[in-house]
Amino acid sequence: MKKLLLIGCALFATYGYSQTTIYQETFETGNTFSLNTSDLGAANTSNTWLMNNVYSGGSGTFTCLGFPFSFTVTNTPSQPGAITGSPSSNYLHITAQAAITSGINCASYVPSDGTCVFDESNFSKMTSPISTLGFTGVEFDFWWMCAGSATAFGELYYSLDGGVTWVLKQSNMNNVTNWSQTVIADPAWDNQASIMFAFRFVNTTAASAADPSFCIDEITVTGVAATNDIVTGIIQPTSWCFGSTLTVLVPFTATGTFNGGNSYSAELSDASGSFAVPIVIGTLSSSASGPLMITGVVSGITPVGTAYRIRVVASDPSTIGTDNGTDLIIHPLPTVTLSPFASSCVNGGSITLTGGAPSGGDYSGTGVSMGSFDTGLAGVGTHSITYYYIDANGCDGSAVETIEVNDSPVVAFASIPDLCATASPYTMTEGTPAGGTYSGPGVTGNDFDPATAGVGTWTVSYDYTDANGCSGQSVQTVLVDDCLGMTENTEIAYSIFPNPTENNFTVVSEVEFDAIKLIDLNGRILRTFNSNEQVDVSEFSSGVYIIEIEYLGQRYAERMMIK
Repeated sequence: MKKLLLIGCALFATYGYSQTTIYQETFETGNTFSLNTSDLGAANTSNTWLMNNVYSGGSGTFTCLGFPFSFTVTNTPSQPGAITGSPSSNYLHITAQAAITSGINCASYVPSDGTCVFDESNFSKMTSPISTLGFTGVEFDFWWMCAGSATAFGELYYSLDGGVTWVLKQSNMNNVTNWSQTVIADPAWDNQASIMFAFRFVNTTAASAADPSFCIDEITVTGVAATNDIVTGIIQPTSWCFGSTLTVLVPFTATGTFNGGNSYSAELSDASGSFAVPIVIGTLSSSASGPLMITGVVSGITPVGTAYRIRVVASDPSTIGTDNGTDLIIHPLPTVTLSPFASSCVNGGSITLTGGAPSGGDYSGTGVSMGSFDTGLAGVGTHSITYYYIDANGCDGSAVETIEVNDSPVVAFASIPDLCATASPYTMTEGTPAGGTYSGPGVTGNDFDPATAGVGTWTVSYDYTDANGCSGQSVQTVLVDDCLGMTENTEIAYSIFPNPTENNFTVVSEVEFDAIKLIDLNGRILRTFNSNEQVDVSEFSSGVYIIEIEYLGQRYAERMMIK
């Protein structure tokens, strides 16, 4: 028999980074490889995979077409000291079925000749996938040999889907007759959740062949543990006001490998920038890396402070990112006050509003415009006035007070009788409610002096202020007559009937006078009427009164008694 040793024909990468062992198989304790599987149409009719520590050859007999043929298998070369358990540790190798039948179990193979031995391949693979998540620069390191020939050689495969499909990584591994170490790297192996490796021995019709056959030992898969990193981006806005619930977009860039159950969290520091007890303001469930975004919410009750920071952390693997690099400020709200308002009257007009602090704010409410309160527009009742202020940081506050608008009193002023200029001062009681003030020509206190006012028609005002300080006014006119030129009548015919009287009387005459007046002895004109008109005097006190008759520019006087 011939022995075969294979060396890799590709360029093999080396890495300057520290490699971490992900997987190792020395075949010394247990075995993580499944031998002689049917992948890629493999069989084990003429040759088969064995795992043992047999290195001794021997002689045997092989039958072909009914004829016996003798063969000799040479010893398998011993292992170098770098292999665990050397010089004769357990190893994985191809052995000819004829050699096994003859009790020879070292590395050997019978080549295909198309007559007694036909083309065949033999397949061995990892029993279970391994994971390279979080690793880059993954390397497949193994010791091997294979003499073989151009038509009998070893191959290395890998699968990323659990062995459903296999990718050929290295072929034509032959012409190596002593143990040789090979390291192969492929970026396709980095950060894989599932990867399997396998070896195949290909045996096709050959003119010549040589042992040892394909032998494998000391398989190691290594990688550079990925360095995960998170850089938190710029946060906008950089300041806001206490009491405002802020929705903030937290951009960040994640590098490295994050596992399927990973969750990114945006964290808010305390007011001094410490993350000793961070507050999570938003999360993102993702294993992705690269530019990402978390939508966070900062509670409106977060305390005032000037040195807040936000950072992003990851859960799987645990990674703490940088913070946003700029202090975030939560401004205090301004302290806004409003002094109480004095009550006002509905007829008080426009009142300039004051008492809001700090100055520079705005007033609002029913009847308020441009900083003034219109009592008439607001109307009677209790009204709320709001003072609203915004400080230099854009933070606002307000204060509310009420203002009472009282109704104005209803003031009346009954008519004053006409008076003669010579009459005594007339005490006015016609204004209501009582307690008001009279004013006008000839007025002193409650008295109207016709002599002071003089002959004419005068306007007298009555002003009243109630307990709320609200006032009202009513006016009347008073006629002052000179009452001159009255004479006893000797020229015209008329009669006063009845005279004396208790309730009413009539000036009876065939003449239509210009005017007839009933005047008391104080000169007050009590009634103005004409001839033949019944005059009611029941309200007047008993006594002597004057009947003044005006006719053709003359005035005539008669006395009349009321009983």
